Amino acid sequence: MLSRRNVRIKILQLLYTRNTGERVSDGDIIASYRRALDDTFDLYFLSLYILIEIARESKYDLETRKKKHLPSEEDKIFIDRLYSNPLIQSLEENEDLQQRFKDLKFEGNIDKDILRQIYLKYAKADEYISYARTSSETSNEDGLLDFYRFLRKNEMYEELLEDRYYSWLDDKSLIVGAIKKTIKALPSSGEFYNDFRPDDQTTEEFGMTLLLATLQDEKKVMDFIQPKLENWDMDRLATIDMIILNMSLNEMIKFPSIPTKATINEYVEIAKNYSTDKSKEFVNGILDSLMRDLMAEGIIVKSGRGLK
Repeated sequence: MLSRRNVRIKILQLLYTRNTGERVSDGDIIASYRRALDDTFDLYFLSLYILIEIARESKYDLETRKKKHLPSEEDKIFIDRLYSNPLIQSLEENEDLQQRFKDLKFEGNIDKDILRQIYLKYAKADEYISYARTSSETSNEDGLLDFYRFLRKNEMYEELLEDRYYSWLDDKSLIVGAIKKTIKALPSSGEFYNDFRPDDQTTEEFGMTLLLATLQDEKKVMDFIQPKLENWDMDRLATIDMIILNMSLNEMIKFPSIPTKATINEYVEIAKNYSTDKSKEFVNGILDSLMRDLMAEGIIVKSGRGLK
């Protein structure tokens, strides 16, 4: 589920914390990296949990309507279609998934009142009213996808996830894609969620190698970078830009199968999103110059057709 870009960002954030806060050991950074990977997977579970719990509110809604002494016509025809949706029920009845929810202690840590408020807002949406009144089984997937689309645009839903996991904004696109794929694959059974577990090729072979190289070879890499900074005011250079240069140069050296242009483009984009207004041009210029020099010296070597 995790992409190299997300792994790069997680490593960048950890190294930034290390450089701007209390000095921590390399072992602590490595442990924090592994926790950050776990958090992304846990975010996937929390997203599923909230999806089910808000859908469950339609069941409570039905029970409330049935207890009315003078029910309206709308009350009389109302059905809890969101919760009774067989796709939601396949998640509700999945013992492995429910055990994961218990292990992660979601129950009791999510404000039920907020879930209720989100449901009540969705209950007024045209797409929900239309879905609740149709009896076509073929619309179950579309109804659930519409529901999730609504959630993604809801501020209270966003806050629930961000309050629990600070990485939500960085991991959002990955989680959204994973939940949509999950919905489209329902009904599922067993440990279906393992299909979305971060893979070792991305997190270990790439991520851990990059992290260790950046931690261990910092002085060596800075010897390459320093001469390129002679015309720059070192006191005014953003800390995050220096970390980006360190990471990107290590990546170009340590991963012969990743094209240098791909590496530069990725880190320029990260600088654009996470650093100062001028960082994009600064990082691009320094990296392009370093790449040319170090390839000429044989320090950066790329293998494979068309790689440079």
